[in-house]
Amino acid sequence: MTIARDMAASSQAYFAFKGLLDRLGPAKLQTKEREQLMDAADAILFDEDDAQAKQQAAHDLLDHLVASDRWIEETGQDAKDHLDAIL
Repeated sequence: MTIARDMAASSQAYFAFKGLLDRLGPAKLQTKEREQLMDAADAILFDEDDAQAKQQAAHDLLDHLVASDRWIEETGQDAKDHLDAIL
């Protein structure tokens, strides 16, 4: 795969992740939670040194949202799939 195709796929996954969070809105996601999740997505997209740690923290938060019945399992998994595809 070329670098351009890699970036296109990463960008597509990033905007799919952002779109999912936007659709859920504040009724399902508090401001701090959204900031943490988008910070992880940014770190992954821009290959920051702490990207892996932020990705794991985002996974932990998504698991918590599902476990606390604020999100359904499918939504949590979709969010993880989009986040992981940013690589």
